[in-house]
Amino acid sequence: MCTLPFVSCSSNDDGTVPEKRLLPDTYSELNYTRTLYHDSEYRLIRVQMISKYPNDTWDESNQHYIYDRQGRLTESHVDNGWKMVYTFSDDKIIRTDEYVNSNSSQFHIFEYNEQGRLSKSVTYQNIPEEGGIIPVSGESYDYDENGNISEQRTYYYTSYGAEAKLLTAFTYSGYDDRVNGDNLFSINPFNPLVKLSENNPGQMQVKNNKGEVSSTNTYTYQYHAKGYPIKKTTHVVLYNGHVGDYVSTYKFKD
Repeated sequence: MCTLPFVSCSSNDDGTVPEKRLLPDTYSELNYTRTLYHDSEYRLIRVQMISKYPNDTWDESNQHYIYDRQGRLTESHVDNGWKMVYTFSDDKIIRTDEYVNSNSSQFHIFEYNEQGRLSKSVTYQNIPEEGGIIPVSGESYDYDENGNISEQRTYYYTSYGAEAKLLTAFTYSGYDDRVNGDNLFSINPFNPLVKLSENNPGQMQVKNNKGEVSSTNTYTYQYHAKGYPIKKTTHVVLYNGHVGDYVSTYKFKD
């Protein structure tokens, strides 16, 4: 999320990661915390998300993951009545049907490139006044030679799903050579298995559909001895010159 050169800190061990196996536990950022729970076979079974507010109130949401007898992910449920059902082709999710209180809401179609990386996703809704099931939004993805995402573009569709129009582009650069931390902690609810990068970006820029930069994020990292990030500092520069910084932490457990 930036345009400035990537800077990495020297490797550092926070002393909380055991040697035998590394499992993601808790991601924290500002007033938000995400905790991951795994079963005895190291499969993700729950993600707990807690947001805290200035008036001492907070919201909690939990997403639960369900597997079949062969150990393949089949669906996930959120405790507010939201549910995703996953359809596979080989080891890739190619469709996710989304339900709200048991009613079909929309579905997502995923396409992959020759390297098996996500290249395109399109969301469809049933809109009777526009002819029935039509595309309403989408994303496309480009990667560098190391398998790291270089640009992600979001689209909206015009009436009747006639044409995709660019909405926003996110460009990434300045990657390190360490294991990507967000792959472990940022779980896409529509495609939980997708991994967009092998390493950690040093910068990301957000651009509108005219190519104008709206914000630039610069990332610096601290790592433990196994090469995973344990701390990320984000320096944000907005289009109007306003700047800010915040810290994200990654905690692991056995």
